[in-house]
Amino acid sequence: MRHLSLLRLLLHCGARCQRCGSGDGVTDYRVAGSAALTLVTGATPLRVEPALFESMLTGWRTQQQSRRLGESIVASRDRIIRRFAEFTGAWPWSRTPAQVEAWIASGG
Repeated sequence: MRHLSLLRLLLHCGARCQRCGSGDGVTDYRVAGSAALTLVTGATPLRVEPALFESMLTGWRTQQQSRRLGESIVASRDRIIRRFAEFTGAWPWSRTPAQVEAWIASGG
């Protein structure tokens, strides 16, 4: 259930949108590169965490490309994040500062 609430939060925050002041949150104003734009609305993936992680990376990739960063830089950053995810074995929303320190101490 916790995973579904993470997905719902990402797709529809339920808070007032700071940009336009409406009560519908994310659905009224979606930032370019947002993971909410890469997920299918109304569909729940079988494995929520990997789908959410991949859509977060896709959104981040889109943001970097919109700043005209080179493909080599974008791909390098993506590999670093994936290596860190493999090292920690945890999803971004459950990582701790100790895991970051351990990864850096091991040579990243």
